[in-house]
Amino acid sequence: MNSHISIGAKGVSLIELLIYLAIFAGIMFVLIQIFIAFTGSRGQVEARVEVQQSQRFAVETMTQAIHRATGTNNATGASSTLSLIMASSTLNPTVFDTSVGVLRMQEGSATPVNLTSDLTTVTALTFTRITNATTTGQATDTIKIDMTVEYKNNNKPQLKYSKNTVTTATIKQ
Repeated sequence: MNSHISIGAKGVSLIELLIYLAIFAGIMFVLIQIFIAFTGSRGQVEARVEVQQSQRFAVETMTQAIHRATGTNNATGASSTLSLIMASSTLNPTVFDTSVGVLRMQEGSATPVNLTSDLTTVTALTFTRITNATTTGQATDTIKIDMTVEYKNNNKPQLKYSKNTVTTATIKQ
């Protein structure tokens, strides 16, 4: 009995190679699209977080200052600047305003301090003084803060995000 065993390398045909390359290219295309979607979503999340943190810090700082104030230099009505009368002469007046899209706080004659981050812009800021009469006959002042903060997207429309917050704080007299 004579058996012939053929040992040889089986080759890959051109058709098989093209099929393998097409499958590999398809998988790579899907992975690249997932990566692009992930990085875009990450940028959007970072923009939202930055705006929300910047706005939250600014509103909390203004609210605390309003609660500590003894009065306001603002006339009744709306203004883009808030000037508070403080009990301490070193803090009097405490002024909130915007300069080139940055919300600032200046206490007395000190240098203004930025309350919003460099990655955000305050696009709208309105303070409205509302005087309320109480049952004791004394008037209390409530300050309505209406502020819109926008993320500086540096011409990347996928990172465009802005948030408006409206809140009130009462001057504790």
